[in-house]
Amino acid sequence: MIKFYKPYKFYIISFSRLLLSMLFIFSGYVKSVDYMGTSIKIEEYLYAFGLDFLTNYADYFSILLCASEFLLGVMLLTKIRPKFTSIITLIYISFFLLITAYIFIADPVSDCGCFGDAIKLSNRATFLKNVIFFIIAFYLYLDNKNNNTEFEKSEKTALNLAVLLSLFIPLYSYFFVTNFDFLPYHIGVSLREATSIPENAPTDKYETKLIYKNIKTGENKTFLISDTTWQNNELWCFVESKQELISKGFTPEIKSFDITDKYGNIVTDSLLNKHGYTLFIIDNNMKQLSKKNYQQLNKIDNLFDCVILTTADISTSKMLVENKYDFNTDIYNLDETTLKSFLRSDKGVVLIKDGVILGKRNFNDIFNLENGDDIEKEVIKENRIRKTIYYTVLLIWLFYIFLYASKKEEDE
Repeated sequence: MIKFYKPYKFYIISFSRLLLSMLFIFSGYVKSVDYMGTSIKIEEYLYAFGLDFLTNYADYFSILLCASEFLLGVMLLTKIRPKFTSIITLIYISFFLLITAYIFIADPVSDCGCFGDAIKLSNRATFLKNVIFFIIAFYLYLDNKNNNTEFEKSEKTALNLAVLLSLFIPLYSYFFVTNFDFLPYHIGVSLREATSIPENAPTDKYETKLIYKNIKTGENKTFLISDTTWQNNELWCFVESKQELISKGFTPEIKSFDITDKYGNIVTDSLLNKHGYTLFIIDNNMKQLSKKNYQQLNKIDNLFDCVILTTADISTSKMLVENKYDFNTDIYNLDETTLKSFLRSDKGVVLIKDGVILGKRNFNDIFNLENGDDIEKEVIKENRIRKTIYYTVLLIWLFYIFLYASKKEEDE
């Protein structure tokens, strides 16, 4: 067995290291581009473990988790400090193995959030995944435990760049709006179509089942309504009835997007069916926007039909906005979860035209429209420029890291 293993040891080690590095890089990246989604999942875990007092720090935990995963992946890929990296990787996976073992048994959350909203895994699949990667991490640790190479200057440079890259991605999402949106509220989607149900679309079909208790034996038995044998009061005693789904009907891409006025009336259709531009201003609790933000809005509000979406009381919010900030516009409520899905930021704007999302911005990067001649063209141009800058920076860093990894392989 050992004779068979030795010739292939290098390839087995390399494959294991690359597999782990790709796991961490992919997992860290898809979480980083949606730091708020990761933050929401962390809040779920904190509530599940009775650590409610830490939920106010969920955003910071999210950024730290995203950055650390991505950094570990890069360090594994480039073999920076192999002994230290293998120890930290083993500790990291061991911790999450215990967490996922608990959620597999107790089921406190429905989805682990390992890959954000990009890939959904069941708790069982997540646990099995972590068992496999724990074995790989332990194998790498055994191979590197006696590796005591010195910290070279080139390694320091590569490590510094890896740290900067791992922080850049989640911090960009924090201060601006992510370039990837795995939710159905992405740029280009028609909210009208995504929330509507076509005429004659199939609906959910249910079957009613009746549960009766046999008076003589005490056993429960399930009957269909068509089965009339239960109609014997001397033999059967009714327990309960239940509905079972037998066929799933049409489900819109966006299941719930109920914008309501102060009376609780749903006004979603009237807002999405408007012709022209509508600027949705997002302020979750009406405490996020500052005077400076309203000054920014005053520069462009004449170009759009502005609407504020919040979870706060509408009447109180309207008084605040009009009296304190001298900004007069309609204010509506939207469920907090939907609001955070609509825009992955505590405060920002979403611009739509004829129900189609044109652009999303954090107030750190608000629309800079010179005039209203061709708003759509200007917004699309801004979207393209931001993506180009983001991916250029990303590719330069990645190019250096992969170049370093290739050189290190050649040296060895």
